[in-house]
Amino acid sequence: MVPTLFLTACIITPLQADEINLQPGMWQWTTKMEIPGMTMQVPPVVHSGCINREDLVPTNQNQHGDCTITDQTISNSQVTWTVNCSSPQGSSTMNGVMNYSGDTAQGTMNVIAQGMTMNSTISGERTGGCAN
Repeated sequence: MVPTLFLTACIITPLQADEINLQPGMWQWTTKMEIPGMTMQVPPVVHSGCINREDLVPTNQNQHGDCTITDQTISNSQVTWTVNCSSPQGSSTMNGVMNYSGDTAQGTMNVIAQGMTMNSTISGERTGGCAN
C-alpha cells in the first residue's frame, strides 16, 4: 500500500544536532495518516527504531527506494526536512517537522506520491536503550 511504502523520510544528518533536546535510544513511533478525499480511515502505523543525535528523523524499516535529502533545518529542538525518494513503484516528496522534548516528540509530515497527498501526524516516545 502506498501509505506504508512512503511512510517516512530517510535518515538526516543534522548540522547542529547538539541543540536538540533529545534523549537518544530506542523510540516507538505512531503515525496517523489522512488521505484527503478518502472516506476510509487508514489505521495508525506503529514502529520502533533507534534515534540519536545523528539520526533525528524516525525511519520506517520497511521503507523502500532511493532517497535524497534536498533540505534540512535544525533550530533549537525542531527538525524540518524535505526528502525526495524514487522506487520502482514511483517517486515521492516528503516534507516534515519534528519537535523533540527529551523523551517524547511530536511532528507532522506531508507526502506527495503517485499524484496523491497524505498528511500524517507523528508521535514518538523513548522506550529504552538501543541494542548494539
